[in-house]
Amino acid sequence: MRKILATAAATGIMALGLAAAPAQASTAAEMYSCDVVSIVYADFHVVDTAALGGAGDGLASREDLWAVKEGKNGASPLLREAAAILGSAHIAQIFQEIDVITGAPLDYLISPTDLRKWMDIYCR
Repeated sequence: MRKILATAAATGIMALGLAAAPAQASTAAEMYSCDVVSIVYADFHVVDTAALGGAGDGLASREDLWAVKEGKNGASPLLREAAAILGSAHIAQIFQEIDVITGAPLDYLISPTDLRKWMDIYCR
C-alpha cells in the first residue's frame, strides 16, 4: 500500500500543491491520496453521472472518473485532476481497495460510503 501511495505521490504530488522531502514521501503520499479521495467525495454527484449521464445511482466507475477527466458534467479543474489520478492505472489498487472497503465484493464501482470509510481509516 505505501509503495503504491509513494508511486502516486511521485507521479503527481505537485499538482495539488503538496511537496515533501524524500524522507517524508510516504506521509506526503498518504496526504496526497487523502486529498484526491476527499475531492472526489465532495463532488461525487458530478462523478456519479459523468460517463452515461442521467440520474445518479450513487455509484461511480473508473469510466465515470475518466469522463470527468475529459471535462464531462462541467467538472472543475481540481475535480478533473483528482478524477484522473484516482482513475489512473498507477493507483488502480487504491480504487479497488476503496471498492471493497465496506466488505462488499469487488465490482469496480465505488460509492460515497466507500470513499468516506476509506478516508476514515487512512486520512487522520
